[in-house]
Amino acid sequence: MRYLAILAACAAFALGQPAFVPAQGAANPSTTEPPSGEPSRVFTTIVVTELDSLPNSVREEVKAAISHRKSEELDGLRRSIDAIPQASAALKAKGKSAAEVIAAAIDNEGTLLLITTTAV
Repeated sequence: MRYLAILAACAAFALGQPAFVPAQGAANPSTTEPPSGEPSRVFTTIVVTELDSLPNSVREEVKAAISHRKSEELDGLRRSIDAIPQASAALKAKGKSAAEVIAAAIDNEGTLLLITTTAV
């Protein structure tokens, strides 16, 4: 959970980046519930940013957090992102794919931050 908290802090920095993509079709969270009765996560905004575009201090924290992650966790993250049509569309708009995502975070306002590898 510390990993998610660190990355959530990155969202504030990334919102100023040009990768700001509003989620289309976002519904009121109180009216969207899956059949199981669990509340679903609704994203109001999706931000796609490259790791190198983050401020140095934040970049180092993200690098430290992802260095402890197992490859199975990263694969699961990427599968989850592929399952979210708005996230896939935001990545595609930036010329990226879920395979390039190295970290993600969600803030309390419904912003999904996707941090990708840096273009070569």
